[in-house]
Amino acid sequence: MHVMIRPVEPQDVDGVFGAVDHSRHELDRWMVWFQPSYSSEDAANWVRRGCAEHLAGTGYHFVMCDQEGVVIGVISFENVDAATASAMLGYWVSTPATGRGVAKSAIAQALAWASTHTNIRLVWAQIAPDNVASRKAAEANGFRLADDSAPASGATHLRFEVSL
Repeated sequence: MHVMIRPVEPQDVDGVFGAVDHSRHELDRWMVWFQPSYSSEDAANWVRRGCAEHLAGTGYHFVMCDQEGVVIGVISFENVDAATASAMLGYWVSTPATGRGVAKSAIAQALAWASTHTNIRLVWAQIAPDNVASRKAAEANGFRLADDSAPASGATHLRFEVSL
C-alpha cells in the first residue's frame, strides 16, 4: 500500500478521529494513551498540541495518508531532547490499513525527514513484546533492542533504538 506522511494540520481532526474510531480494540491493547471514551474533542486536542509542538520544535507529529489522502495512522517524534539529540518515535496504523507495510514505510519516511530537518541523532521506541508487527516494522528500519528490562513503572514495553 502506498503511504505518505505529512505534518499534522488543523483540518486533520476528523481524519485522526476516524482512524482512531476504526481501531479502538487494537489501540486499547497497545497504546497507553488510548481511552475507550476517546472522542472527536480528544482528536482536536491532539491535533492542536501536535501543530504547536511542531512549530516549537519540541515534537514532530505527522499523519499517515493513503493514496487518496485519507488518514490511516499517525507517527510522531516525542520527548525531543536537544541536549541528547534524541527523541521517542511513536506510531500506530488504523486497523483497516494494517498488514500492508504502512508502518514500515512511514517509519522510513519519518527517519529520513528527521535526519535532514532536525538535530535528532538517536531515536527510540517503546514496543510491547507481543506487538510483533510493530517490532518488525521498527527492525526493518534499523531499530535494535536496546533494553529488554521492564521499566520501573511495571510497564512491559521494550526499548528499541536506531542512530541517524
